[in-house]
Amino acid sequence: MKHYLNFLILIFTTSILISCSEEDLPNVGLSISNLEPLAGESLTFTISGSADTFVIFTGDENHDFEKSHIAITTGQDLDQEIIVLVSDSLPKIKDYLIPFITTYNGNVGINQQYDIDNVMSEIATLIDKEYTNKLTAAYEIWEFIPELNGETIRNIVDIFFENNSVILAPDSGFSTGFAVDKYEKTLQYTYNNPGTYIVTLIATNLSEKNYSGDGYQNDRTASADEYGIYRTYRELVITVQ
Repeated sequence: MKHYLNFLILIFTTSILISCSEEDLPNVGLSISNLEPLAGESLTFTISGSADTFVIFTGDENHDFEKSHIAITTGQDLDQEIIVLVSDSLPKIKDYLIPFITTYNGNVGINQQYDIDNVMSEIATLIDKEYTNKLTAAYEIWEFIPELNGETIRNIVDIFFENNSVILAPDSGFSTGFAVDKYEKTLQYTYNNPGTYIVTLIATNLSEKNYSGDGYQNDRTASADEYGIYRTYRELVITVQ
């Protein structure tokens, strides 16, 4: 079987309220440790460059970017979508939050630190609650961890919540990706079955807050969308024997 590794570059941005320039885009690359992987063999994906957040879709079952929430709903009117947090997503959310909370705790006093288990207990109270707008879900999570970056919290909803909208959601539900620590920038993964897979890296930068209205003094929910979101996408096509 012929082995190949092709890079496809897709770069585009989603900008909210703030215009985008090339300087705002993450400048990143994606590579793999083995050009001729076998099924069952452990591989390492390595990211070069920097960004506020990284997520990798490995392309196999349940992790196909084309079936992800971001891919399917971009450009859609999501006002009537129904999104739900299920219990199976809690371990993934915990793994995603640990590096962010660890970094935050390292820069504040002990009385201001977050306990990851307490945070997860609070997030667990949202299980099976239906939301018709993902910003509402993100805001309720933000209330548990208000000192964390807004994009970090919105990613929880985008990546780990299930979308039960009849029209938008695939029959098998939305695919999910794997959050990658922005400092480690590596992901170890094993493909169980032979085949050709499209691996997608999403690197995201978040702008500084663009205050509007009274500057967040009276209506704290007014700031939910007052950020610029700049995403760079990298694709890697890999054949596994």
